Amino acid sequence: METFVELIATYLLIVIIAGTIAFVAWLLISICQWIIFQKAGQSGWKALIPVYNTFVMLHIIRRPLWWGYLIYGISIMQVVLSMLFDAGDSNTTLLQIITNIATLVAFVYSIRITHGLSRSFGRGAGFTLGLLFIPYIFYPILAFGASTYRTTQ
Repeated sequence: METFVELIATYLLIVIIAGTIAFVAWLLISICQWIIFQKAGQSGWKALIPVYNTFVMLHIIRRPLWWGYLIYGISIMQVVLSMLFDAGDSNTTLLQIITNIATLVAFVYSIRITHGLSRSFGRGAGFTLGLLFIPYIFYPILAFGASTYRTTQ
């Protein structure tokens, strides 16, 4: 019986530690986005609202709003299709190909949005890669560093 209790306690400890790390990571990125939005002349609180913050970001980087509709539309499409079709269905292969292509399109547009953010603050492709692969270092650099928002790219 002690082994089961120890197992549950260990699992609970791992969940608490992982949850704390995830919360701190979310808090750091949220604070950075708040400051980045303010640097770009937007209200910081807009960074805290999921989905809406993407459309504000598109406004900041001067890109069309349909990019946001595309990204979120693809996500909704994937959820709906996964609910409608079973994995063993014969039509599933074509649907998987379609959703994989759609996911790739959404991924490319997400990269373009990140690059637009980088360019809006006078940074280049190297900084974009930093934002994509090491966001917990590069978002604070963008937020707390000397980067200023450029109204033209």
